[in-house]
Amino acid sequence: MTKEYTEDELIEKTAIELMQEELDYDYEYCFNEWDSGQSLFGRETKSDVVLVERLSKAIDKLNNNLPKEAKKQAIQELTKDRSRLSPVKANQEV
Repeated sequence: MTKEYTEDELIEKTAIELMQEELDYDYEYCFNEWDSGQSLFGRETKSDVVLVERLSKAIDKLNNNLPKEAKKQAIQELTKDRSRLSPVKANQEV
């Protein structure tokens, strides 16, 4: 069997497999996410990076006694636009 020498085969698929097997990540192939005109994953726009509903559930799971206002503030902070910052500075803020 011939292995393709493409970015998809050598890097992306390998990284996805590693994250699934070693880090228990969920993976969704989202290429056709907007075919129906709306997101299958709850995004409001194509530029949304964070799946807020999943983030909200994860916060509940990790901090089940967190007050609603604190949860709302955490989501706002984690989803704040940091695209104008350097990657290092953006990570430091989070």
